[in-house]
Amino acid sequence: MRFRCVWLLLFPLLAGCYRYTAVEPAAVQPGTSIRARVAATDAERLEPLIGTTDARLLYGVLLESDSDAFLVQVPSVLRPGTGQTLSQRVSLPRTSVLEMELRRLDRTRTWGLVALGLVAGAFVTYQAFRGEPEITGPDNGGGGGSEARIPVRIPRW
Repeated sequence: MRFRCVWLLLFPLLAGCYRYTAVEPAAVQPGTSIRARVAATDAERLEPLIGTTDARLLYGVLLESDSDAFLVQVPSVLRPGTGQTLSQRVSLPRTSVLEMELRRLDRTRTWGLVALGLVAGAFVTYQAFRGEPEITGPDNGGGGGSEARIPVRIPRW
């Protein structure tokens, strides 16, 4: 039971190895993964196109950028029965983009999660093999000699 509580407390750390950094839209290069905050009026226009109920925060890849608009490829809907996400290219007027953020790898969090995984693996291994070997005498079925048995404890979470 106590191990379940520890995992629940560590769950927010497992949210991902990425972070978003605010940038000027003019500085974003095509092909970059972005998150864009869109004005409510344009979000309402985009909702039926991409199949979502709230399009004020869009995740996608910037394809093109010109003086009037951004062309962004965003995931639209999940194709039923296949598990495949379809993408939609949408044009966002520059005036409707309130904020643009870049998705970047957070090396500190990534290495922290790797270290946490190694510690958890070492702990499970230790729990499985701790204890003294149990030596038993000959049983009535013959055999002879002593045999060493190492009890293996499997943690139950």
